[in-house]
Amino acid sequence: MARSERLSLLINLLVTANQGLDPATIQKTGLGDLQTWLQNFRNDDPDLQTWRQKLERVIDTLETTIREQEAEQVAQLAKNARELELKQKAQVLLQEGYRKSGQALQTWLSVDHLLSQYHAAASRALQALEFDDWERHDLRPAWEDQRRAVEAWIEKASNFFHLNLPAPLSLVFPEHPQVVLPTAEPAAPTSKDLTPVIVATGVGLLFGGPAGAALLGGASYLLNQGGSSDKPQPFRQVSYEDVVIQGCQNAAEIYLRQFSQRGLVALEHYQSRAARVIDYPLTASMIDRQAESQAQWHRLRTVYEGLQRYWQKLG
Repeated sequence: MARSERLSLLINLLVTANQGLDPATIQKTGLGDLQTWLQNFRNDDPDLQTWRQKLERVIDTLETTIREQEAEQVAQLAKNARELELKQKAQVLLQEGYRKSGQALQTWLSVDHLLSQYHAAASRALQALEFDDWERHDLRPAWEDQRRAVEAWIEKASNFFHLNLPAPLSLVFPEHPQVVLPTAEPAAPTSKDLTPVIVATGVGLLFGGPAGAALLGGASYLLNQGGSSDKPQPFRQVSYEDVVIQGCQNAAEIYLRQFSQRGLVALEHYQSRAARVIDYPLTASMIDRQAESQAQWHRLRTVYEGLQRYWQKLG
């Protein structure tokens, strides 16, 4: 093979190598300078002695660089192992705190807990036409405390692992309850079929006719309803205050059940988004970095061995 042909092959080798190596390594080893120098002689063969000297210097530098990278890889593997162990321990603690806060929020959002904790106060607030204040000063702050407790663990994981935060945990509160009541205190009924009805549908207290209608499936509450038995049922006089109290209690319960459902759905969606942060695959990221370092070393070895063969043929 003529020297000009070997020169072209060598230049092609250098071009390929320089495309796969990082700029710092190309500059350190002199591969870029060698490529530029050789390309100036495409139409005019360089002096053989000069060619050999330049090629030999680059080969020596490559050999040194390869040994340095081998030592760096050994040290990096040990460092990665220590870093992985530290991050795995931290991840376990973060996951444990996050899981507990999530379970606490699920318990807080359960229908049983909400009714036990807030039903009576919500009913009283409805009766006093102060539901807005109750929601703003009681329910919302409690929700915010629970929400922040969950998000705090994801924020810690995001900062520790340098990952982007997911969209926040947010909840659209249900519309305020609405209670439909008779227009005035009910008189003693003239028929056992006359039945005052309380319906929970929206905001505040609305006043309708002497008997409401079932506007929401499962949301109608009947007072003094006659039984299915043919035996006459004794009538119990129901005061207007009893009707108001029962209506407010029913409306508050429906509101809290809706709040529970919305909250649990919002939490489930947030947990799905946050999984990529709290369950970040640490081992995979370490393997990717090690693979890139080893790939760089293999590319250097390939170039080094190729240049050695060309150098030996120059003689």
